[in-house]
Amino acid sequence: MSDAILRGICGGGAARIIAVDATGLASEVARRHSLGPRARALAAEALVAAVFLSSWIKGEERLTLQIQSKRPRFGFIADVDASGGLRARMTPSRLRRTSGSAIQGLMLTIKSLPQAEVYRGMTELAGGSLQDALRAHLRQSSQVDTVFRIAADMGAESPFAGGVLIERLPETDELPSMSSASFQTVFGSLRDLDTALESAALATLLESEAFQGEPILSATREPLRWRCGCGLERVTAVLAQLPVADLQQMLDEDGGAEVTCHFCVEAWRLGPDQLREMIARRTT
Repeated sequence: MSDAILRGICGGGAARIIAVDATGLASEVARRHSLGPRARALAAEALVAAVFLSSWIKGEERLTLQIQSKRPRFGFIADVDASGGLRARMTPSRLRRTSGSAIQGLMLTIKSLPQAEVYRGMTELAGGSLQDALRAHLRQSSQVDTVFRIAADMGAESPFAGGVLIERLPETDELPSMSSASFQTVFGSLRDLDTALESAALATLLESEAFQGEPILSATREPLRWRCGCGLERVTAVLAQLPVADLQQMLDEDGGAEVTCHFCVEAWRLGPDQLREMIARRTT
């Protein structure tokens, strides 16, 4: 199936479920940034985490996830918009092999509108996995019972990057509900899913729109796609803000200007005639 985020109700109406398949996007990030095996695996996990964190944004809101890890040493950034458009970058492309999935560093989550930042939160990565850090973040932000699982196996014959989040809905008189203890009894097994089976199990959930044999109610599926905001028009607008002396130096030394996007690694070039025209508009 194509990359998508699935939302619905499960547990007889007492819990909300969000499931993500970002396998294609994880492969796209690995391809664009020539990632080695370890970097590819971590980027896939971080990408899925970014999609989950974007699940509650709407309209013109954008979610940015930044990770700065000291051990292993890497940086990751992803931007996700409310319509499922996503771009991401992982550096460096090759990481030293380390045992386990422990990460030490910081995870920064930013929610923003085109002209303003709405929210900024920081979570310490203190020797656990990205999955552990995201669980801690969700506990702090939502204050409700959740069960969360990420699966990222990009080296397999059938690669998969995705996950599932189940959240207990508040108890009300009008809607079905379950206690915290019952929620853990019914859904807690997801947390202990055998690693060798998790990719297949989560992929099946996304395909069948069912959990533990029960259909996911009111299910909606929205596509996820690579979307980068770069382009010749945007590059031209950025260059037009540079001092005339810098533009003239580019013209004299390089015969033009070339800008490479850090996210999509596309190179955008302005030729000498375009630079001359840009300089002329600024000096007349």
